[in-house]
Amino acid sequence: MKNQLVIKENDLIKIEVQQEIQRLDIMETKKLNLIEMKRLNLMEMKKFDVKEIKKLDELINSEVYLAIKNLDVGVNQMKMNVIILNIMKYIQVMMEIELIKNEVDLEIMKLDIMVMKKLDVMVICYEQY
Repeated sequence: MKNQLVIKENDLIKIEVQQEIQRLDIMETKKLNLIEMKRLNLMEMKKFDVKEIKKLDELINSEVYLAIKNLDVGVNQMKMNVIILNIMKYIQVMMEIELIKNEVDLEIMKLDIMVMKKLDVMVICYEQY
């Protein structure tokens, strides 16, 4: 009886070991399949013609060049806008200065006229005296 139990236990252990071996085999088979797929992918990539790779590289380079050009154009446009704004501010300041100068000239003319009138009055008074 004890012997039969040991035999059954041994059989169960054998079954467990076989199941574990099967599981490990399945895992290794999956790993081998993945490795094979990677190898096939690499072989496919090697089939890529060097000319095609150069064309792709040139396309990427031209896209990068265009993007940089667009950035340069944008930056230059911003610089021009700043320059134009500064010129407009300068013109506005100059116009304000000219207006102030004209106002000062008008005041000077008014004062000149007043002084001339007073001088005329004084001359007339002196002549009459």
